[in-house]
Amino acid sequence: AAVSGLGRINDDGAGAIGKAMSDSNEGVRLSAVKAASKINGFNDATSVAKLMGDSSAVVRKNGIELLETF
Repeated sequence: AAVSGLGRINDDGAGAIGKAMSDSNEGVRLSAVKAASKINGFNDATSVAKLMGDSSAVVRKNGIELLETF
């Protein structure tokens, strides 16, 4: 919930979204990548690129879509 709130206010939470992308919970990772897509100037491409090896196909797909915006 907190991660998606950061996306709504256009704030990466001082790196919190990038950290959430490596959370053990798939839902948290998915929320993080979706929130990042809403943030103007989100530039943590390294954290997004790591999602390419995620165990969840949905997280990988969303990560690819986000990488395409860089």
